[in-house]
Amino acid sequence: MKVWRLGLALLFAAPVAAQTTAAEAIALAHSYHDTHNRHDLAATMAFYARDARFQLNMGRPLVNGVAAITELERFDVIAGSMLFPYHWRAEKAGETWLIHVDGVIESSRIFNALGLPVVVAIPEAPVLILQGGRIGLVNQPPLRPACTGQIIAGFSALAKWLQNDVTTKALVENGRLVLTTETLPRILDLIGVWRTSAKWHPDPAQVRACAEPALK
Repeated sequence: MKVWRLGLALLFAAPVAAQTTAAEAIALAHSYHDTHNRHDLAATMAFYARDARFQLNMGRPLVNGVAAITELERFDVIAGSMLFPYHWRAEKAGETWLIHVDGVIESSRIFNALGLPVVVAIPEAPVLILQGGRIGLVNQPPLRPACTGQIIAGFSALAKWLQNDVTTKALVENGRLVLTTETLPRILDLIGVWRTSAKWHPDPAQVRACAEPALK
């Protein structure tokens, strides 16, 4: 643990040149997403400022600080998250750069296991705010309603199925899945068993509506 913390401290001490043009700001954002898609946790975290914040979607709270964001990124590594933002733009705002995209296509092991090959998010705000050459804020954009509806339906049905088994009750709390870096591998193992047992499938029309921008 001490070695890991020392490595992280050196990582954040390394100088990063601030972006002076929109092209440089977009290039940094591309590099960040590239490390995310390679599931290189250390390289991904190198892009964050020490006091970075991460605004989650689906009504979840703001996450503050590198330690908490590291757990989010670690979760995405386990989930096999792949992010594909499209139509990038950069806007200068004082000493910061606001990175906008028209949408974000995401694939992951957990969404795929639910029967959703991809989900699509449509931003309502800048997805990244860059400060001094690092990421100061990530705004996770809201998913299309069809995506959210099918994810909630799947997670709710899975939680109900899991809580009926004494060996899997720890994966459910107050009727909801406990999704953490510790529980995710077990949940991923059980999704296929649950779907076969319960014969659960997402609504085909909603799956198409969820993925519509990615199909064009």
